[in-house]
Amino acid sequence: MSQVDANVYKKRRLVALVVLVAIAALVFAGTQLLAAPNDAQEPETIATPTSEATAEEITNCQPGVVEVEAFIGRGETLEPLVNLPEGEPVFVWYEITNTGLVDCIFDVGTYATFFTITSGEQVFYSSRDCDREGDSRFSKVLKPNIVEKSEPGEWLKVYSSSEFQCSDNNRPAPRGGAQYEIKVEVSGVVSDKKLFYLF
Repeated sequence: MSQVDANVYKKRRLVALVVLVAIAALVFAGTQLLAAPNDAQEPETIATPTSEATAEEITNCQPGVVEVEAFIGRGETLEPLVNLPEGEPVFVWYEITNTGLVDCIFDVGTYATFFTITSGEQVFYSSRDCDREGDSRFSKVLKPNIVEKSEPGEWLKVYSSSEFQCSDNNRPAPRGGAQYEIKVEVSGVVSDKKLFYLF
C-alpha cells in the first residue's frame, strides 16, 4: 500500500468514527428528552390570595371585640336553666364570641376565668376562692361570630370561702326559690349578670 492510500484510509476511518460518535450523541439526547418532562412547558403555579389568614398573621383580639355570657344549669347537655330543681347537680359554664371581622387570639385559660354568684350585694360564691393549683394558660383562635362553649364546672350549691375554698364543707346556699345572679370574667372581659332561682 502506498503512502497516499494509507493517508486516505486513515482519513476515512477518522470520518467514520466522528460520524458514529455524532450518531451516538444524538440517540442519547433523544432518549433523555423522552425520559424527562419538558420543564419549560410546565404551567407556572401562581399563588392566589385566600380569605383565611395564616397563623403568623393572626394577632391578639382587640379590646371590645370579645363577648362572654355566663350560664348555669345541667352540665351533661349544657342546658341552661332559670329554675334549678332540688336534688340535681348544678354546673356553670360560659360562651365566648369574637364579634370582630377577623380571626384573633384570646386567652381562655382557667387561670383567668372567674365565676361569681351573688344575691343582691352579697357574694355567695366566687371561683377565686377555689383551689386553683391546676389552672392553666390557654390561648385560642376565635373565628368571627362563632360561639365557643367552655367546659362545665360543678357548683355544689354552697358558699365559697378562703378556709374551705369551694368544697361542700362550706354552708349550703339558701334554697326554696332563693334568687341569685351569676356572671363570668374571662381574661378581663366581664359578662352581664344572669338571673336564676335555686330550689
